[in-house]
Amino acid sequence: MVPEDYYRFTFVDSPQISPDSSEVVYVAATVSNDRRSRNSRLWLVPTTGEAESVQLTVGDADSAPQWSPDGRWIAFLRPMEVAKTPSEDKKLQKETQVFRIRRAGGEAQALTAIEGGVSSFLWSPDGQHLLLTRRTAEDDATTDEEQRRTAQTTMRLIVTRQSLM
Repeated sequence: MVPEDYYRFTFVDSPQISPDSSEVVYVAATVSNDRRSRNSRLWLVPTTGEAESVQLTVGDADSAPQWSPDGRWIAFLRPMEVAKTPSEDKKLQKETQVFRIRRAGGEAQALTAIEGGVSSFLWSPDGQHLLLTRRTAEDDATTDEEQRRTAQTTMRLIVTRQSLM
């Protein structure tokens, strides 16, 4: 093995078994062509081992897949470019949001647009809501960039109010 081999590896992470135990969704990450980052996408494979894995998403940094309780949807985290403020529309930054995709595939839909992004999430038992966490600076009023960067952060819990189904 030589160092160049590392760039050909596929890294597998976060396997999640479907509620009916028939499939597993997982994250497969590869090193990007420029070798400066990894591309991670969701893949789906039957637990029988009788079929090949199928790529489910096409994002560059999809992660943390979770099955909905009824098994119809897979929710996951994906960075999304957003303008910091309307007047700064040329200054886009990426904030991680929750997306969902049908078990059978298709186009992923954003479920959240939380300022500051989402750190983690969990489905409610009935699949109608999400519990979200996000990191926030304790003092949002801090204008000094160094203080803002080094300020302690806390986790905020947010429960979605609208139904997801």
